[in-house]
Amino acid sequence: MIRKTIIFFTALLLFVTSYAQLSIGPRIGIQTAAAELGDAAIRQELDSLSLDGKLGFRLGMFVRLGLDALYIQPELLLTSTKSTYSFHTLASPGEGQFRDEDFLNIDIPVVVGLKFAAFRVQAGPVASIRIQGKSDFENLDALSRTYNQASWGAQLGIGLDLWKLLVDLNYQLPLNKGEEGITINGQSYGLSTRKGIAVLSVGLKL
Repeated sequence: MIRKTIIFFTALLLFVTSYAQLSIGPRIGIQTAAAELGDAAIRQELDSLSLDGKLGFRLGMFVRLGLDALYIQPELLLTSTKSTYSFHTLASPGEGQFRDEDFLNIDIPVVVGLKFAAFRVQAGPVASIRIQGKSDFENLDALSRTYNQASWGAQLGIGLDLWKLLVDLNYQLPLNKGEEGITINGQSYGLSTRKGIAVLSVGLKL
């Protein structure tokens, strides 16, 4: 039974691949801030803690395998996020402090979509792997930063095909919170740094 199932799906994949249209090309885009504050108990240690997220970029490649109105589109992207934390310590309430964080990730979204003439709707999972990170929190005494090396998300979006140009507007939602946070004087506090983000990107079919 297992052998017949494998043969069936292999034959189906070969059939779809034979009749499908294959497109490949570069993709570039911008994304909104991917950070938000979590545990309110942090304010017992840091007064007036706030966060200002910056726009990030994404750069990579896409592959689209389509069959009539249905398509599957995996992508391999280098993405960046940057945030600035501002706060006052309870010991020095009049002295404002600022700390920056910069992260580079490899994002791998795989969406399944439907085409309606030039318009598209799509959805699928996103894997994100952190490859480089820099946090100014690491330079503070009695205060450190922890963050995820990998996370999962979901992506929903719409798109428009204009000749060889692909324009997409997507929204990514986190699926796992992980254990990101701030440690102050040995006490750990949760910090949700992967809120939903909006992504505007453009691709070019080669």
